[in-house]
Amino acid sequence: MRRLRQIQFVSAAVLAVNLGISLAHHNTLALVETGLGIAALLGAFALTRRGRISAAVDTTLVVLTVMATALMWSFQGLADPAVLALPAILVFAALLGQRRFFLVLVGVMVASMFLLAAGTVQGWLVPRRFAVGYATFLGMSAILLATGLGVWMLAQDLRRALARVQEENERVVHSQGHIEFLAHYDGLTGLPNRTLGRDRLRVALEQAERTGRFVAMAHLDLDNFKTINDSMGHLAGDRLLVEASARIVAALEPGDTLCRQGGDEFLAVLADLGSEDEAAARTARITGALADPFPIQGLDVAVTASVGLAMFPEDGRDFETLLQKADTAMYQAKAAGRNTLRFFDAAMNSAVREHLHLASALRTALDRGELSLHYQPLVDLATGRIDGAEALLRWRHPEMGLIAPSVFIPVAERSGQIGPIGSWALEEACRQCRAWRDLGMRLTLSVNLSPVQFRRDDLESTLLNAIESAGIPAGAIELELTEGMLIEDTPALTQKLRNLRAMGVRFSIDDFGTGYSNLGYLQRFEVERLKIDQSFVRRLTQGPQDEALVLAIIQMARSLRLGTVAEGIEDAATLERLRALGCTTGQGFLWSRAVPADAFLALYRGWDGAPQAG
Repeated sequence: MRRLRQIQFVSAAVLAVNLGISLAHHNTLALVETGLGIAALLGAFALTRRGRISAAVDTTLVVLTVMATALMWSFQGLADPAVLALPAILVFAALLGQRRFFLVLVGVMVASMFLLAAGTVQGWLVPRRFAVGYATFLGMSAILLATGLGVWMLAQDLRRALARVQEENERVVHSQGHIEFLAHYDGLTGLPNRTLGRDRLRVALEQAERTGRFVAMAHLDLDNFKTINDSMGHLAGDRLLVEASARIVAALEPGDTLCRQGGDEFLAVLADLGSEDEAAARTARITGALADPFPIQGLDVAVTASVGLAMFPEDGRDFETLLQKADTAMYQAKAAGRNTLRFFDAAMNSAVREHLHLASALRTALDRGELSLHYQPLVDLATGRIDGAEALLRWRHPEMGLIAPSVFIPVAERSGQIGPIGSWALEEACRQCRAWRDLGMRLTLSVNLSPVQFRRDDLESTLLNAIESAGIPAGAIELELTEGMLIEDTPALTQKLRNLRAMGVRFSIDDFGTGYSNLGYLQRFEVERLKIDQSFVRRLTQGPQDEALVLAIIQMARSLRLGTVAEGIEDAATLERLRALGCTTGQGFLWSRAVPADAFLALYRGWDGAPQAG
């Protein structure tokens, strides 16, 4: 639209000059023709203002062509200055982008000039001849200026178009470079990614083949990174990853490569090694680089790493094999307590195969009825009565026999099966609690939650459905949590505990004293009882220091108005000492192992408190 208005303005100016010349020379015919042309242009202006651009363009070009042709026919024919307007009109048509109309105009102009030439030659058209003077100069100058302006505008448009094309090309080149960068490097840390890491390892292996040296693949995983990411936010987590990767790179040898595997996992290719000891030493420098806290959001955040190492050529001769074995070793490092290093060995491979076998068998265990709950009585040490029970999950496989929870629960967590198994255990415990209540047994049933099950988003709805389906009060269920679950103290965890408390569910802290014993979370999360770990209870009578530790837990619980449950009571002497120290509840083999529901019912009905004697 801007170009159209400019062309209309220039055309009107040329016609105005011609109108002035016609008035000065009293040329009535030229005056009439020019006046009609100006009137027609005003109509084109009106179309432009109303937004009818296509009609305005056609009208403008037709008016100019007709005007130039009419002046040529009326006056000097092919010798008339108006002929100079024809190239200008074609330039305007090109500027306005009317390709088909442009061709029509060319045809009309050529045909008109042919007729003018033929008429002059045949004598039926006699052009008027005017003396050349200032009027001729003014008319031709106006047409020339209009043509020049049109060419200049066309050139400007071409330059802008070329500039846009060049700018777009530069963007494409930049995008291609960025895409190529992302194909080989991590966008957050700038480290090589797994693809480039594979190439770097290949080069290192080829060199090691020639020199007889070793290469190590190190799989690093930042410990507890998820806790930091969840509690401080993703921006803090990203900053930690960037700073940690920079420290690790600074600790590497010049020929080594650090790659980001994804999330909080990194791969390090340690090249040109002389021995496993050298690989361990280089890895120690990496973990040592993480020793100093990271200043994140005004806090000093401590980070450690678990590292698994696989060696070329002993553990593998290609990327996938070395990575798989380094990954296995890394998980062993985590299982060993984190912040440690493990080399791959064949026993680990055997453990992995056993894990896969158990995971496969566990998938059908529920449907086959191989899982069950056993119940161990909780005894009130003051009255000697059973006032509750702890529900403990058991798995009896038809071929492998009884499999300990310490073996299959981690498998269920890592394989993602803890969800359905945990839901079944909660539902079964609530059903059993209902059955016992129907028999007049007002017992509190304690249920263990694994950390993975506790973090699931559907825990509250699953537990609420189980309680409502069984028709029991929520206070009849006590969830046993570990200290490690509560130490994270994220907003999501706090809200989850509040929701469960609002339902009426009770909480106890299992294995208290073995983790991060903290008064703050005991008050904030409103737990009812502390369970004293059996390792402390069994050593109770062995010396004053062991007794002092148990006494400290009992006194702390009493000061917070919490109950205490001593786990693992196996003899009368330990029982009497716990009663003297003020422990409120006990459980252990002194009374009974965990037994099936029917055996527990028989135990309850025949209970006489005999183990309390003495």
